[in-house]
Amino acid sequence: MNAEELKTKKISILGAARSGIAAAKMLKQIGCEIFVSDNAKINLNIIDELNNLKIPFEGETHSEKVFNCDIIVVSPSIPKNSTILNFAVSKNIKIVSEIEIASWVSKGKIIAVTGTNGKTTTTTLIGEIFKNFGFRTFVGGNIGNAFSNFALDTYENDFIVLEVSSFQLEFIEYFHPSIAIVTNIAPDHLERYDDMMDYVLTKFKILKNQNSSDYFIFNHSDFYTQKTLEQKKISSKLIPFSSNEKLQFGLYQEGENIFYVDNNLTQKVCNLKDLKIFGKHNYENIMASIGCAIFSKIPILSIEQSINEFRGVEHRIEFIREIEGVQFFNDSKSTNVDSLQKALESFDVDRKIILLLGGREAKNGNNYSQVSELVQKKVKKIFAFGESSEKILGNFSNKVSTQIVNSMDELVFHSKLESKSGDIILFSPACKSFDWFNNYEERGKTFKQIVNQI
Repeated sequence: MNAEELKTKKISILGAARSGIAAAKMLKQIGCEIFVSDNAKINLNIIDELNNLKIPFEGETHSEKVFNCDIIVVSPSIPKNSTILNFAVSKNIKIVSEIEIASWVSKGKIIAVTGTNGKTTTTTLIGEIFKNFGFRTFVGGNIGNAFSNFALDTYENDFIVLEVSSFQLEFIEYFHPSIAIVTNIAPDHLERYDDMMDYVLTKFKILKNQNSSDYFIFNHSDFYTQKTLEQKKISSKLIPFSSNEKLQFGLYQEGENIFYVDNNLTQKVCNLKDLKIFGKHNYENIMASIGCAIFSKIPILSIEQSINEFRGVEHRIEFIREIEGVQFFNDSKSTNVDSLQKALESFDVDRKIILLLGGREAKNGNNYSQVSELVQKKVKKIFAFGESSEKILGNFSNKVSTQIVNSMDELVFHSKLESKSGDIILFSPACKSFDWFNNYEERGKTFKQIVNQI
């Protein structure tokens, strides 16, 4: 379907947040008949925006008006088995995600990045490499700019680099990235899915429409990715990367270098000492980005220059400042134990880390045994906070000194008081932020603000 065909359709948009409003504006510009519905209270600024655009809407309810349409564009926050979507299915109404409908009208080449951790860093770095080389490049999706905000502005030779979540992939139909990347897969969002494989297969929907001229870049060392590749036929060209083993084809890390090998020709792409970001997980993100750039015909010299200049992404093991020899890092994006593990593995120290841990755990709870050995080796003290603080105390108090605090101010004050020169204060919560904050960004900004006030 294209913009001309969409003009004839009546479209309901469920959700009046970032992606929903972006879709509403795009579809209004095309000339569609639109209705916006949100069962929560709609922000006053958004109400003004919808009124100015003359788009009818309703808040704090989903009424029967929703179903007077040909297509429903669904917010990522609405589960696929929700009552309203089940009812829409019973009425044979097509349901699509915002990235799906935006892909119908965009003209550029889509590069899509998914995975449990590392999506944002990989997406951002790819965008930097492509822009620096001179390609007209748009970056967005699940981060920053919703796809619909720029879909109509794209041309055939443009590159569209999208971070896509499993929620956004639930309702794709024709969404077709020429390059798809799965950074890694670990247990997450299991309250939303039937089981772990349901979550994994939802991630793999990113490959649904790929063919033999497309590329799939994947983590060769990732258990769930490998398990799925053994069971699922993939049509695209497979490009592996690994930080654990030397590959015969693809990208791998060996010692302090990252290499690309193809047809028995091995090329060094970069030296880890020249990078401004660190940690095994970031080297994997870099390899995925390199693969994407190489198969888009960007010269290695240009790729290396962009990688060496890249300073990382906010809230991802982000260095804040050093005070009296103590370094503060903000890893608020750490919302599960797997991301905590990656953060701890990034620091080559013994008993130097003061770990700030806590928040709201996912429905199935956190399994902290995954990081027990790392904590015993690298952490000198844990400060636990938020809803999970008692569980954290119970899990770690027999391994390392653990203390509960009751506010972010206390968290920073006590961790600084406990530290000495050479220590690292690592804010890597391994939990969702929703007990104290609206999102991980707000949580991270609050932490940084308090640290910068010391």
